[in-house]
Amino acid sequence: MLRSLFISLAIITFLTGCNQSELNQITKELDESNKKNQELIEEINEIKKQLNEIQIPEESYNKEISNVVSFVGSNQGMEKLEFDYMGYSTEGGNVEIKLHNSLPIYFSIHFFGEMGQTKNEYYIINFNSVYIKQTNISYSSPLNYDESAEEKIQYYFIVDDIVYETNEYYSEFNEIEKNENILNLIKHKDKISQELSSRLQK
Repeated sequence: MLRSLFISLAIITFLTGCNQSELNQITKELDESNKKNQELIEEINEIKKQLNEIQIPEESYNKEISNVVSFVGSNQGMEKLEFDYMGYSTEGGNVEIKLHNSLPIYFSIHFFGEMGQTKNEYYIINFNSVYIKQTNISYSSPLNYDESAEEKIQYYFIVDDIVYETNEYYSEFNEIEKNENILNLIKHKDKISQELSSRLQK
């Protein structure tokens, strides 16, 4: 009888030991998994922190634009070109280009229509960025440019393939999507660049 009891106790102890061992292993694996998850969370948080720290260099943009706009306004040592730009508005259009050391630093495209006019001014900051001032004037009646005409001015800054909406003081830069107006601004910029290149090669 006692022998059977001892055997039963031995079996229970053995089984309990096995279950405890398995439980310890599971606990260990869970701890390791939680540790890896925590490390992953910390990595993600660090990436988020770095992304949040990335800011538009507004002060740099402001200075670059201001310098070019001031220089263009001075007209110092600049060569001017003008030509018609037809086929894009009912009353035609014209282009004015300012060159410095044979390189374009500014050009404007002026479109005329029956119910208004648009002037797009491009200030070439460097090879991959341009500041654009767009002025739209709406007439109250066909071909009637008087005090009743409404004027709206918009400002954009394009860097590589990114478009920012800014203001006349270049103090704020808000990234925006390329809408139809932006695509047209880029299209005409490229056309004028091609036309200018062709004219300078003659």
